[in-house]
Amino acid sequence: MMKNRDKLILCGLFLSKFDKLAYQTLGFSSFLEAYNVLGYALSGKPINIKNYRDEFDPYFDNHRKGRHKREMREYCRIIYNQYKDLNLESFSQLISSFLISNYELRIKINSFLELDNEPLKRLATGKAAENYFIEHYKNHGAVLD
Repeated sequence: MMKNRDKLILCGLFLSKFDKLAYQTLGFSSFLEAYNVLGYALSGKPINIKNYRDEFDPYFDNHRKGRHKREMREYCRIIYNQYKDLNLESFSQLISSFLISNYELRIKINSFLELDNEPLKRLATGKAAENYFIEHYKNHGAVLD
């Protein structure tokens, strides 16, 4: 079982390595949408995803400098070394598996039914919305049962 922080780090690594192609592959229209959905769906904050992306930017050929004035944090380096060589398809499947229960089964069903990834995006967005509501509801003094 992977720690939640590691999932957030992997999302940042994915977005840094594959840039716009990363969020487009997941069905998002922008980095902002990817930060919001991924952050809230993983019970984190959107800024976490952006900060982790910035952490890895100096190590990939993209137009962003990221956090180039300091060494990579050790816990990020461990994730980087383990996952930096994943290709786009494998990496996008890994990220999708964090967001969607029974991901492998859903992929098999979608493949059998020849569906696109739109249902997967809706599931991830729904999970993000639910986590966003719970977090903001708690922060305003309300109690959830």
